[in-house]
Amino acid sequence: MTTPTGLLRWGQAGRYNAHDDRQVITALAARRSGIVTPVRLSPALGLGITIDAGWLAIAQCGDNTVAVITSDADAEVQAAQGGAENREDEIWAVVTDPDTATFRLAVLPAGDYVGVRLALVRVPAGAIISAQMQLIPLDQDFGGGGGGGPGPPGPVGPPGPPGSPGQTTLIVGSFANRAPAELPPDGLIPADWDGPGRPVGAVQLDVGWSLIYEPTGGLWTFVSEIAIGGPWLNPGVVQGPPGVDGPPGPQGNPGPGGAQGPQGPQGPPGTSPEPGPWVTFTPPANWSGRLRCRIMAEHYVYLDIALTVGPLAADLGNVQLIAALPDGYRPPAPGVTLPCTRSNNYFVGQRETRNVTGGGGGNVLIGDRGADPSVYVGPGGAVTAYWLAQGTTGINCHSIYPLPTALELEDEIAQPMPAKRRRKT
Repeated sequence: MTTPTGLLRWGQAGRYNAHDDRQVITALAARRSGIVTPVRLSPALGLGITIDAGWLAIAQCGDNTVAVITSDADAEVQAAQGGAENREDEIWAVVTDPDTATFRLAVLPAGDYVGVRLALVRVPAGAIISAQMQLIPLDQDFGGGGGGGPGPPGPVGPPGPPGSPGQTTLIVGSFANRAPAELPPDGLIPADWDGPGRPVGAVQLDVGWSLIYEPTGGLWTFVSEIAIGGPWLNPGVVQGPPGVDGPPGPQGNPGPGGAQGPQGPQGPPGTSPEPGPWVTFTPPANWSGRLRCRIMAEHYVYLDIALTVGPLAADLGNVQLIAALPDGYRPPAPGVTLPCTRSNNYFVGQRETRNVTGGGGGNVLIGDRGADPSVYVGPGGAVTAYWLAQGTTGINCHSIYPLPTALELEDEIAQPMPAKRRRKT
């Protein structure tokens, strides 16, 4: 084979130069161009197309002259791979410089070029080798005789020898981190050649097997040293660039929980805020001792009561309002009942149901008189001691309750009011 170039044929000598010679040919051809002997085409390796020697044509030279153009040796041109849609390209003998008598053969998009059109190439969408294309030589459309029409077609020649059978390739993998120039010349891809686990084990490619180069989508076929340009050949692109990510799919069902991990090291001790200052209250008349509260960490109030009880009058009814808390120290509604103890176990009197007016203006149901006294802190700030029996000498209460900013803990702290019972005589 030769490269797809050649010489214009004029053959005149003496005082004729190239332009004068073309003028003679132009006169004899009546300024016409066309095909005298059609080309014979066959697919070559990859995108190559072989043009057999012996074709003959009259080509336009672009300066109102024509020239005889042919090739005495086989030549090869390269087609372009298929796109998204079917298309039709053309094979042209393009006159590059008539004064130096040069031309080139090329596969070009359909158009009008300086030279002569020799054949059509129908390219299906996505075609990657010339064997997938339809090669159509143009018929003879130029006859001699100073402009006469073409003569009758000659007899059909004998069929040529069958070509070598075509074959497909087996794609056995892909690579992305190594360059195609680094492909092993013996076709043996070692384990981890393209990165950890790519491939997991060594793979020996047979002749005709292929790998895909992921960055470009190019196909690289192992042909060893038996083919021109071996041992690796790039016949074309088999896949396009990756598309944009689609929308995320629905979340799947959660998997089973894993086993509990080992316990981590103990962290440094934390710090807690310092409690607020004590707020002290004056005990009721005839009572003495300690009556105070303070803000604790996490928005809690600590109530500290250690009182000696004065004489309980018969009409006191075991109930005593002992303090009124200021705003900022009051629990959320409906208030809290805090347990406390008496300084003795003596209980005299009757059990009854009685209402106590708290500091918030609401009535608090006393309920059952129990063996030990209790302290009720109302949402209005009233602190009431009840279940007091005549003979009680002192009460003690050391409890915490939440402020309204910790309502989620209210049910864990608050105690229900006792049920009502009738006093027994």
